[in-house]
Amino acid sequence: MIGVYLVNMKTGIDGKRVRQLREDLGWTQEDLARAVSKLVGAINQSSISHVERGTYGMRVDALAALAVALDTSTDYLLGLTDDPDPRTSLEDHVILIEHDPVRRKFLQEFFNGIESLPGNLRDDYWSSLSMLYDGLIARQHAERRSSAIQKRNNLNDT
Repeated sequence: MIGVYLVNMKTGIDGKRVRQLREDLGWTQEDLARAVSKLVGAINQSSISHVERGTYGMRVDALAALAVALDTSTDYLLGLTDDPDPRTSLEDHVILIEHDPVRRKFLQEFFNGIESLPGNLRDDYWSSLSMLYDGLIARQHAERRSSAIQKRNNLNDT
C-alpha cells in the first residue's frame, strides 16, 4: 500500500546535507522554510532547525518540497546517493517507500510508463492517481479519527 509516511530524521534525512545545500544557496533557515512552505504549507524556521539537527520527523510531501527547494533529489537528502544533482525523471517528484525490490521495481516502471504517455493521456492518468491518493489520505485521516475516538471512549469507560 502506498501512503503518507513520516520520515524519521534520526534514520532518514541527512541534516548536514540540508544545511550545506541551504548555505550554498546563501539562505537562512527562515528563507528555506518560506520556500518549502510555498510548496506544502506551514513549515517554519524551527522545523528546518530540527531537520538540520536530525531531531525531527517530516512528512513525505514536505521532504519532496524540501528537495525541490534545495534543487536536489530526495535520494540525496536521504543518503541513498552521493550525487546532489536533481534527477530529471519522475523520481524527483514521486517518493517510493518500498523495501521489497520486486514491488519497488514494479512501481518505478509503472510511474515511468505513465510519464512516457502522450500529454493528454498522461494528464488523465495523473488526475486519476491524484484522486486515488486523495481518497487514501482521507481514509487514513478517518481511520485515525475513529481510532482516537475509540481510545477516548475506552478511557472514559474505565
